[in-house]
Amino acid sequence: MKIKPLLFAFAAATWVSCNNNDEGSAQTIDGAYKLVSVRGGIAGTNDTFNDGSITWTFENNGTVTVWNTNTDDSKQDLMESGEYLYTFQPNPATPESCAEALYIDGVSYGCYGLNGNTMTLNQVENDGYEVTLEKLNIVVD
Repeated sequence: MKIKPLLFAFAAATWVSCNNNDEGSAQTIDGAYKLVSVRGGIAGTNDTFNDGSITWTFENNGTVTVWNTNTDDSKQDLMESGEYLYTFQPNPATPESCAEALYIDGVSYGCYGLNGNTMTLNQVENDGYEVTLEKLNIVVD
């Protein structure tokens, strides 16, 4: 009858590891990112921005500031310079590939993922874009 202690330990570990913090999502993306690429969409966009000409800075107060100096009108750069509100909302897409979507200025940018210094926004379940952002290491003197 050693199964009961193991089940109890597993249940306790699972309960402790759960985090139902509504503010946790917003705080994990805080910081400045450069737009690296925009891919997909109905037109098959495949644009890259390796020069740092576009940055998105997410603040924990629910704002994102976009600084866009791209002058190539043939590239899909998504947003003009400005300050926008962002929120996390339940993903309305079916079939749902994630539970939560990132909305900026009321527009769904789809599922988001963080892997090291890279953030990916993915709307491909709705024939949208896959957006790749790379976190900037800003040093203040």
